[in-house]
Amino acid sequence: DNGQEVGQPAAFLEYLSSSCPLKELDISLNRIDYRAAIVLEDFLSQNSRLRALDLSHNPLGPVGIRSLIRLLVYEESGLSRIHLEGCSNGEHPSAIPDLQFINTNNPGGHYMLQLDRPDHRSLLRMLYKSCDRLGIPASQAFSHVQYSRGNYSHPSVGGDGVYEVRTDGRLQATFKVEKAIHQSMKVDEDDFVTFFQKRNEKMRLYPSERKQLLLFNVWRTVAKVMPDQVVFLNALARDIHLPFSLVEQFCRSCTNPSEVVCKLFPSFSSFVVDRCLLLMHARSISDVTHVLGNVSKLMFFNVENPTGHYRLDLSNPADYSVAESLVLLDSWESALKQG
Repeated sequence: DNGQEVGQPAAFLEYLSSSCPLKELDISLNRIDYRAAIVLEDFLSQNSRLRALDLSHNPLGPVGIRSLIRLLVYEESGLSRIHLEGCSNGEHPSAIPDLQFINTNNPGGHYMLQLDRPDHRSLLRMLYKSCDRLGIPASQAFSHVQYSRGNYSHPSVGGDGVYEVRTDGRLQATFKVEKAIHQSMKVDEDDFVTFFQKRNEKMRLYPSERKQLLLFNVWRTVAKVMPDQVVFLNALARDIHLPFSLVEQFCRSCTNPSEVVCKLFPSFSSFVVDRCLLLMHARSISDVTHVLGNVSKLMFFNVENPTGHYRLDLSNPADYSVAESLVLLDSWESALKQG
């Protein structure tokens, strides 16, 4: 079966726990897809030994690239070099009927997991690690739990620091952490701007100076090929907060800086000054027109008065950012009503 064949690397990579002694790993040209990528994100996020990872020419697609970019930014990861050339050709999220994917900015949702699948086990472990990071008991975050093999008990952490999740059966559960996030921020009920700023600081990934250099090194390799460049920029815009200085270097080192501006416009959160400065990298009137046409809905989005009718293209990072903001505002108000 082709699906099983493509999923075999994920089963192998699951054994690369945080105690794996490898310093370099070359798994290029191995038909590795988004399923293996989420396993790598899970197991290598706290691995300080592995320094170099070559994933070039694998069909990771947008979902897989997003996992690998997050992995690169995690401060606990020891990666200092990663190759992602030729990895944009993979399944689009809309073409994956059984896609189960964690949005680290907003991990809440209903999950249907096949625990005999390595990628689903990794996703479950990442949900538990989200609880640890936020200081929330798993029993509070998980609700409406249904397990095909009877009663389900939350796993413990093994001696290697890895959650020992079940490896069989189907698990359905609702994962909610918004109430705990909101309670920890202590923001006035009508202060939407401060809410977004504090929530971004808590949930989005902020790369250190060392990690910024790694991101730029990856950018220099993928910027030469348009499909790779687009997928890389889309992944950055959705998960990573970027400093203006790094995005400026991206613009200066490519032939089409207006496209970089369009894609990375949401990565500054609500920092209006940085966004306005970024527009200066549009080289002509036509470039400015192109940029404004792509980012206008985010640029003029009023978080303090968001009521209105929206027509958004979710493949556009700026429009996606508006949609995500509306979802977060709705969840925040729901959490406030619940007390």
